[in-house]
Amino acid sequence: MSIRIKRFLTEKGFVTEITKNPINSEELNRYDILIVHSSYRITNLFGFIENLVLKNVIPVIYLSMNPHGGLIQRLNQYANFTNIDEIKMDAELPLAIILYDKFLHKTKALEAENIQLKIKSHNDKIFLECKEYLISKGLSENEAHHKIIKLAMDNKINKYKMAERILKEKL
Repeated sequence: MSIRIKRFLTEKGFVTEITKNPINSEELNRYDILIVHSSYRITNLFGFIENLVLKNVIPVIYLSMNPHGGLIQRLNQYANFTNIDEIKMDAELPLAIILYDKFLHKTKALEAENIQLKIKSHNDKIFLECKEYLISKGLSENEAHHKIIKLAMDNKINKYKMAERILKEKL
């Protein structure tokens, strides 16, 4: 079966690696998708797959002659798990891989956007804190805002870094 899967994926242009040994969790970052066939003899195969899926470590495609039976069925509710009937492998496996690839790219883009939003939120909070500090020193809100902007331009740094500096140095 592993030869068939490898040949099939190679024909479709996918880079593959077939392993006969159990995969350590440290090695999983080398892979984009893990394809497991039900015939693979791994101790506690279901526990291994369930752990990967529940921890959202890596997308898992499970190939089986009986995709609707057994404990594996309850994992179908997770986005990073697909259960494919071995008989339909030729049609469904490439689609599943393409969908996972899109899913991974979209997830990475959303993670990057999330990081940017957190940075912006943090910067806005610092800027607001700085304005409040300057207002407490007797400036109006408009004057505090313009002072931060002017100091930032004079020091050739962005307004958020300037606001942070003002708070640190209590200018």
